[in-house]
Amino acid sequence: MSKGRLTRETILQQGFEQASLQGLESLTIGSLASRCEMSKSGLFAHFQSRDNLQIAVLEYAGQVFRDRVIQPVRQQAHPNQQAKLRALLEAWLAWNQSFAGRCMFLDAWTSAEEGEVQQAARQLVRFWLDYLARQIAAGQVRGEWRAEMDPWRAVYRLYGLYLGDLVFGALALSENPEQHFWPEAEALMISWQPD
Repeated sequence: MSKGRLTRETILQQGFEQASLQGLESLTIGSLASRCEMSKSGLFAHFQSRDNLQIAVLEYAGQVFRDRVIQPVRQQAHPNQQAKLRALLEAWLAWNQSFAGRCMFLDAWTSAEEGEVQQAARQLVRFWLDYLARQIAAGQVRGEWRAEMDPWRAVYRLYGLYLGDLVFGALALSENPEQHFWPEAEALMISWQPD
């Protein structure tokens, strides 16, 4: 790996760590240059703008998400699609716990500004929702879940549970996903089963 590429990778890793702790909005050329012990001009040369920096960190976070959430589950053997989906949900919740219960992608998307950073965040959320819908459709093909069920309605309900868990956690109304999320998610998956 070239020195320039290695430096960029280090910058993105540091940016990801900062955004994980303080939110994507905290990322500026100046704050990250200080964190990386670089000059502002040196860091600016890699990204040319704050938006480009934030988009690059979001893309990096998307790859970390795939590496930490999707790939480990893909590499495991699962007795059925429900077990695979449960493993994905566990990895997803664990991912968010590393951000003190906040979702970096949703934080970026729902900021007061509207621009390329928010579009990049939306694309990452949409990628994940598409992936969940494909997992549910795969369970239908295997006969585990009702064929007439709408996978997107199922994803809608799962995502609602996830968002509810984030809110309850932030308000100290839930100590962990076992309290509210998992009982509801398990009941939901049972409701998908054929009669």
